[in-house]
Amino acid sequence: MEAMEERRKALPGWELQHYGLLVQILVHVHRYFREQMAENTVDAAAFSGIIDAVEYMMEHWSEEINMDELIGRSQLKKTWFYTKFKEVTGLTPLAFTVRLRLQYASRQLRGTNESITDIALTCGFGSSSYFNKVFRDFRGMTPGEYRKQ
Repeated sequence: MEAMEERRKALPGWELQHYGLLVQILVHVHRYFREQMAENTVDAAAFSGIIDAVEYMMEHWSEEINMDELIGRSQLKKTWFYTKFKEVTGLTPLAFTVRLRLQYASRQLRGTNESITDIALTCGFGSSSYFNKVFRDFRGMTPGEYRKQ
């Protein structure tokens, strides 16, 4: 709710606040599932695998992430990985990665004079046209419009 209110008000620095809230949510999710692992040995491997995957994705968000490798790192079966990942984060692994990249791109658009194409490529988007599409879906405006606000 706090994140939605920040976006609605659009006060200076709201994007950074939004990113901070996302990180805060991820920390809480991480702590919660670490606690659950200690109490529940049945899902301990699944929780641990998802937490490891999220940590890896947060460290390597700008790189191309091979889902088969990520699933292998989690030591979970493919279907179980996708099911548990969505259960824990509310997003698919691809959507989670795109969201991380868009958060960083938003900060770059407001905080630098880099070209939109350079930002797109730096953030791990394969092309500026794909970046423009997902950015518009996420923010409701093009990267150029966002930068001008």
